[in-house]
This record gives sequence, C-alpha cells and structure tokens, in this order.
Amino acid sequence: MLRNNAQAIIDNHTYKVESEERKEAIKQERFARKQIALLKNEEQQHSSNSEFYVFRYLAAEGFFTRL
Repeated sequence: MLRNNAQAIIDNHTYKVESEERKEAIKQERFARKQIALLKNEEQQHSSNSEFYVFRYLAAEGFFTRL
C-alpha cells in the first residue's frame, strides 16, 4: 500500500519534480521496494540480510511466541 500510494504521487504529473510531496514519495517508494526485496530474500548484498528470511519463516510457522 505504501508503495502504491507513493507510486501514484510519482506518476501524477500535477506534482512538480522539485515538490516536497514528490521527493517524499520517491523516498517512500525506494524504502518499500527495499523492504519487499528483503522479504523475498532478493537482497544478496549483505549476508546478514539472508538471515532475515529464516526468522521470518520461523515466525510465520509459530516458533516465536509471546510469553
């Protein structure tokens, strides 16, 4: 949703290129893409990020619970 909202602002040509709204939308869209890549384990630049997938999987399977 964040990515879609940001992309809508970026694609909307009523916002000037130098407008704060468009700059913020570009930043949010980049952030959203990076988060999606992390969740898909596509980010191979940092080896520590690959561990994120393991923890995400274990959490989804219910291995981490609140006490």
